[in-house]
Amino acid sequence: IRNYVKESVEKIEKVETGRSVTYEVIGGDLKEMYDPYRVTFSFIPIEGDNNVNKCIAEWKAEFKVSAPATPPPEKAKDAALRFLKSFDNFQLSY
Repeated sequence: IRNYVKESVEKIEKVETGRSVTYEVIGGDLKEMYDPYRVTFSFIPIEGDNNVNKCIAEWKAEFKVSAPATPPPEKAKDAALRFLKSFDNFQLSY
């Protein structure tokens, strides 16, 4: 069982500025294990305190297991959380 991904090639499918971004894996280790493997990050604006813009960030992964005995991509949740935390330093416009 693979515990990590050495290489992954993604293609951006759709971008709604300040709202969401969707990409699909088109090559690498993930493509061999899951086909398709599509991820959407969504950002839902909410009213902030003291005129600070805030949003709720959501992550959704759609996948189908390609290889027998391949488990669901549990580690992908950790990677998504790290990615979403990187937005703490950026202001999203909506």
